[in-house]
This record gives sequence, structure tokens and C-alpha cells, in this order.
Amino acid sequence: MTLKTLTTATCPQGMLDLFLEATTAVEGHLGLNYALEKLIDPEILCYSLTTLDDKPACASVAYARAFYNGAVRVATKYYVSKKQMKNVGLIPDRFYKNGIRTYLADQIDQQIDFCKNLGYESFFVSRDHPSFDRPNARKLQRKITARIYNGIESTSKYKGWVFFKDLKLTCPDPASPHCWQCVIWLGRYTLNDV
Repeated sequence: MTLKTLTTATCPQGMLDLFLEATTAVEGHLGLNYALEKLIDPEILCYSLTTLDDKPACASVAYARAFYNGAVRVATKYYVSKKQMKNVGLIPDRFYKNGIRTYLADQIDQQIDFCKNLGYESFFVSRDHPSFDRPNARKLQRKITARIYNGIESTSKYKGWVFFKDLKLTCPDPASPHCWQCVIWLGRYTLNDV
């Protein structure tokens, strides 16, 4: 089994295939993230695709929006194929280590490398929760993000990440609960400069 991640400036066909899968696999408001037209957003700096035996398995993008004040949101629109990557008992898949999938760390590292070459120095990962109407959804969001933080800090080649336990505004609509997310940050923090 060969697992490979590649980050490019253009959208690979495999990412289109994964997003087509995601439009039916992901329920609720998060499904809207995977509409194909979202892949031609001019704020996307790069695209990461992980393949397993040359078949698309996982994808994400890196964004630089004006709202981020010079920072880049990495590993966003993250999707893992339900067809390619199977759970192993309670573990998400066989590539799960230190609280995250190893290919997520690969995508984050490659996106940061790519964006550093473009002159960016601040990066973050954030996580929306699919359902805020469930009891304890925010508590669960923080718990999952803390696990992801520990995994990134121990698996990524970039060290010094900071996990903010209070929710941060990650898009310019403070009235939307989906814009308030847990954030994991690397570099100079810029969101509160807005």
C-alpha cells in the first residue's frame, strides 16, 4: 500500500473526484463546503491531495483571505474518502497516529512549505462542528480540536503551535455560530487584529 501526498498550485482531478463524493457523503451545512465551484476560489493558494495506491483518499486546501490579515488557513475543506479509508475498530484508519491521521500532518506541512515560498509566515487550522443543536457540541468541538492540536504538534515538522480554547471568529459573520471555531495557530496571531 502506497500513501502519497502532493501539494500543487492547481486543482488535481482527484480532488474533484473526492469533492463529488463529499457532496453526497457529508450531511448538513458542511456539505456545502464541497461544492465544486468552491475549488475555483481565487483565495485558495494551494491544493493537497493524498492518494492510496494512486486512488484519491484525502484532500484539503490552504486559503489566504483578507479577513485573516496575512495568515493562511491550512487543511481547510478537509475531506477523507469513506470509500478509500476504512476504520480499524475505533481508530479512523491505519494511518492514525498521535491523535491525527499522518497524511493530515503531511498536507499541513506541504501547505505551509508552499505558502512560506509565497511569503506567508502565520498559519492556522480551525474546526467547525457539524451540529450545534446537539447537547455539549461546543465541548466536543474543543475536545476534538485539542486532540488534533496534540497530533499536529507531535507529528508536524513545524513546532510551536498554540491551541486557543476560546472560540475565534474565522469568517466575517459574527452572527453565524459556524464562524466561531476552535483555532490552532502557528506564527503571529492575526485574527484579533480585525
